[in-house]
Order: sequence, then C-alpha cells, then structure tokens
Amino acid sequence: MKASCFNDRGWRILAALDEVASACRATPAQVALAWQMRQPGIVAPIASATSVDQWHELIGAARLVLDDVAMARLDQASAVDGPA
Repeated sequence: MKASCFNDRGWRILAALDEVASACRATPAQVALAWQMRQPGIVAPIASATSVDQWHELIGAARLVLDDVAMARLDQASAVDGPA
C-alpha cells in the first residue's frame, strides 16, 4: 500500500516550507528545491515546470541561500520520527 503524504509529517513539512519561505521572501517551491540542493547525497534534484513562469520561479531556488536555522527547521519538520 502506498503511503500518503497527507499525514502529520507531510503537514509539518508544508508548514515549515511556508514559514521559511515567508522569512526568506521566497516561494515554498523555491525553498523546497534549495533545501534539496543542500542535502548530502542529492546530486541533481528533479523539478518540473509546466510554464515559463514556473521555470523562472524554480530558477530562483539556485540563488536562494538557506541559513542553518532554516535548514534545521526543515530537517526537524521532515524527521521521520517527528519533531524533536
């Protein structure tokens, strides 16, 4: 059976993405992609755009620098066992 992302962990991640995006003046999509790019072992995060506007939004992730506080917030929210 496939697990749903609409569970407590998924909602925590979405809330953290919104929080960090607001603090960084970025979109949640930009934060998510920037976060993935800083993960060890992820060489090429996969992103998809269906419009030129979405493409421009995603490009913004390459310029977004997430500080250690933002990274910790996102890492904590996405922890499999829940936030510490």
